[in-house]
Amino acid sequence: MADRIIPLNPGPNAMPGPDFKIEVARPRDKKALNTDEIFKHVRTEALNYLVELGDVSKLTNTQDYVLPDLEPVLPSKRLFPFLKKAS
Repeated sequence: MADRIIPLNPGPNAMPGPDFKIEVARPRDKKALNTDEIFKHVRTEALNYLVELGDVSKLTNTQDYVLPDLEPVLPSKRLFPFLKKAS
């Protein structure tokens, strides 16, 4: 468990968001964190921030984003056709 959470803001010019400090004594027991009030508060703050960032309806100028044209790489397609298959 890290000592802080620093989410990235979305977008092409992504920058670090606010840091959420986790001030829980070490060593940390993962199961015990689920009932630790300090940890639960920090987790709730961080998740609320991420949910707010994920609300696409709040984004402005969504027409500015151009998605790349992608094709899936299927197992049947060889990435390097010039290489011979091992026999």
